[in-house]
Amino acid sequence: MHLVLLAAGKGTRLPKEFRDLPKSMVNINGKTILNQNLNFYQKFEKKTIITGYKSQKLNIFIKKNKFNFVKNYEYKKTNMVHNLFKIRKNEANEIIIC
Repeated sequence: MHLVLLAAGKGTRLPKEFRDLPKSMVNINGKTILNQNLNFYQKFEKKTIITGYKSQKLNIFIKKNKFNFVKNYEYKKTNMVHNLFKIRKNEANEIIIC
């Protein structure tokens, strides 16, 4: 089974003080949103994160947690469905999307 995390968005609905990071890196109770779910991610052998907005700020997380990544350079004008098509060609039948 393959885990795909959608993390390309800008977080425009978040308060302004959080917009210098991708929304998945916002800190809640001492942990980023991504780090809140590490136990869940570790259940998957194949993990891909789709990045976009300020993707370089996800590099440490990606390497440390052994994620593959796909960067959506068009994140400003596309949506989640577009992001999923970026990995569709290499996909197996079972996929979990978060």
